[in-house]
Amino acid sequence: MGKKGLIPAYSPIQLQPNRELSSRVASTCLIGKIIRDYPLHGPEVKSFAEQLWKCKKDFSVFEIKQKQNTFVFCFQERQDWINVLLDSPWNIKGGLLILSIWSPGKIPDELDLSSSPFWVQIHGLPVDYLTEETALKIGKILGKFICLDSTGFDDGKFSWKNFLRIRVIIDTRRPLLTGHWISRTGLKDIWVDYRYEKLGLFCYKCGRIGNRYMNCKFPEGKAKFGPWLSVPPCSDATAALRSFAAGRSSGDGGREVGEKANSGTTLSSVPPEQTRKEIIYQEEEDIALKEYLPHQIYHAADKVSRRHMNISLMWFKSILKSDIHLNIAYSYGFTRY
Repeated sequence: MGKKGLIPAYSPIQLQPNRELSSRVASTCLIGKIIRDYPLHGPEVKSFAEQLWKCKKDFSVFEIKQKQNTFVFCFQERQDWINVLLDSPWNIKGGLLILSIWSPGKIPDELDLSSSPFWVQIHGLPVDYLTEETALKIGKILGKFICLDSTGFDDGKFSWKNFLRIRVIIDTRRPLLTGHWISRTGLKDIWVDYRYEKLGLFCYKCGRIGNRYMNCKFPEGKAKFGPWLSVPPCSDATAALRSFAAGRSSGDGGREVGEKANSGTTLSSVPPEQTRKEIIYQEEEDIALKEYLPHQIYHAADKVSRRHMNISLMWFKSILKSDIHLNIAYSYGFTRY
């Protein structure tokens, strides 16, 4: 009989969390799951993560023994925590690392570790279709739209682009979309291709991330996928997203634009009709938008003033001390590395 079938001998005990502790953990710890079909362990995960993240200070990795390839990453430096989130997704030994901010009051089993943000390139569109409206429509098909890299299309300026580039949160349990047919008034339909940055390993038969062709769990799939779906990230991707996350408000009725210094790279957020209330207070299972970008991105509708990231991220509390890290980690039966 499972836990759900047990009859409690006593009524539930009503407990209250420690708010300060909740805030500290939420602002310095990340829960991560690596999508691979064989087990990975804490020491090798930390070794690979150290090479990728290049953190200013050390961080701890705790392995959740009850869940394969699931880990807790605890950072001493808050800026390292922010950088790891902004630069996601990451690939550890070829497997996609899905990261989630710890939600106060929840146990690891209750966290959603099935969705991850990606930069997706959309190739084959006519240049006059490279617009925010197009980005939003396609972004909603791919998953949860976050923002558009609108380089060269702001403030009346124009520069030729070969593709549209959007930030989207994708459900990794579903097959990757390879593209879509686009209808045009008075013209024949055209096909546009999708390309995913930092994709990692995926199955060329079923198109699912973490699955492998030789032992595909979905043998009915047709081999319509291939290595062309994966492309290297744009060189300015990280800096552009950080600038966008800094919360530069353009004051145009809810639209925020971040500019990368000396490059002209700009990012446009979700449209103004999606208010802060609609985004921040959505259901827990739809929290991904809030989780993968700092809080100030969602203040577009409030027309917040321009502030430095360290000021606008005041909702983050003080850095979690190492002894508190250990108490929480060991209480879940984690192993530290």
